[in-house]
Amino acid sequence: MTARTTLAKVAAFAVTGGIMFALPASATTAEPITKEPPPQLQLCTAFQQPWLPNAHSHNDYNHRRPLCDALFNGHTSVEADIWYVRNIADQESIQVGHSAPSGSTLNELYLNKLRAVIEHNHEKYGSRTVLPRYHGRFQLLIDIKSTGREGARAFEMLHQMLRDRYRTVVTRWHNGRKIPGPVDVVVTGNRPVDPVIDNWRFVGIDGSGQELNGRHRPGRCKRVPLVSSPWTDAYNDPAVLKRMARTASARGQYFRVYHASEDSWQKLYAAGVHYIDSSLHPAALRHFLKGKRPVVAPRPCIP
Repeated sequence: MTARTTLAKVAAFAVTGGIMFALPASATTAEPITKEPPPQLQLCTAFQQPWLPNAHSHNDYNHRRPLCDALFNGHTSVEADIWYVRNIADQESIQVGHSAPSGSTLNELYLNKLRAVIEHNHEKYGSRTVLPRYHGRFQLLIDIKSTGREGARAFEMLHQMLRDRYRTVVTRWHNGRKIPGPVDVVVTGNRPVDPVIDNWRFVGIDGSGQELNGRHRPGRCKRVPLVSSPWTDAYNDPAVLKRMARTASARGQYFRVYHASEDSWQKLYAAGVHYIDSSLHPAALRHFLKGKRPVVAPRPCIP
């Protein structure tokens, strides 16, 4: 092996958030990813089946191994909070963090790792998916924490980055036609309510639970595939929770309830809520959902 090849392989690994992972071979060298991943990539390619279509990793970046812990526990949806940052050198970035930017970018903690995992699974299992041979929906929910112009710029940078660097990783729409990808990106938090985007679109928008009480707008599910609502005392009434979940399903939208305690998991599941938040306990949610029949997915989105 030449020194040049060795340096190229070393360059194919990056350390982020205390986790080392492999970047796709195309980023550094023409050599293909081998069928057996290097030890560094195994952190994000070790899984415990079954895959859990209703498991969502809320505030995923707080885990010891962001993204990897969720994948290990079969979660099919993860969430990251982002901030717009401009440093003293006038360089812009999107950084992950709950109350403030952490210094780690969205690329480092999530997008690069997702791309590496997808390419590894394609090489080893023959499927371009985040979880091996799982062809259901995988969601990356991105919560924009920055406000005002900075929040708008964060959204603009995110959409441009997905378009230019992760086009083959994410689901996209061209002139209203959906082109499925391994990851569905949905934006929540301080996001534009109805963004004006060019002929290509790479994200969906998270809707408010309040809209489920309003008039149905046919085709809205194309732009708003997910509706999220905070837990309220009203949801202690199973009928209320079930009505919200059924309304979302009938409209072709997924329904998620956040800020719900672990004691409420059974109520959420019984009501047909599509995404249950695991918060800091992904293994506990895996144990809860294991052996249970998955909640039926929403009806197909009809324009």
